[in-house]
Amino acid sequence: IYPFSYTKTGDALTAAKIADGYFGLPLSQTIQKIYLNQGVYGTTPPKKMTQLAAGGCQFIVSVKPEKVRSKTHQQELAAWLTMMNGSGLNYRCVLYSEFNDRAFTSKQEWLEYWSYYAPVIKDAGVVCGIDPGCNLQALPKAVHWFPSNPVPDELWMDYYSTAWRDGAEIDKLISVGQSAGLQIGLAEWGWFGGVRGPTPMT
Repeated sequence: IYPFSYTKTGDALTAAKIADGYFGLPLSQTIQKIYLNQGVYGTTPPKKMTQLAAGGCQFIVSVKPEKVRSKTHQQELAAWLTMMNGSGLNYRCVLYSEFNDRAFTSKQEWLEYWSYYAPVIKDAGVVCGIDPGCNLQALPKAVHWFPSNPVPDELWMDYYSTAWRDGAEIDKLISVGQSAGLQIGLAEWGWFGGVRGPTPMT
């Protein structure tokens, strides 16, 4: 969730408690997704993570190493993972959230990227999953671009009501994940995603 949507102070834990009051379940205090910009890591955990961790929250962190592959970029990722592992935070990574929605131009480009950076995450002892976007246009690529070298540890999905309304069904993607023996969950969900507003749905 976005803290400033719920509180003027921007305190992530306070916002999570407010949101969970609406949900009637401790969803926001249990696990949240964190987004890092491409090639940007930082030398300390994001403030949102440290605020939420005080309430016992776990994290899915979307990391995005530079798409131009190099040893330097692998080393930057490895250094960040070392820092995070020493922070005491409970986290796992997904490599380039929504990789299948315009970020990569071809299956080959994505699979080469995955095979180059995913081992760095796994070698650090961190769970490394994939997190495809599941809108109608991107969903077929999530199935056909599913990586196997190495196999992901988890499958997370970004799936919104507007995607379901448009006819995007995630059954086949779930089956692929199950066949690979993966834990499966939703990393993003809600009424709508993208530029379209919450138009009436039936």
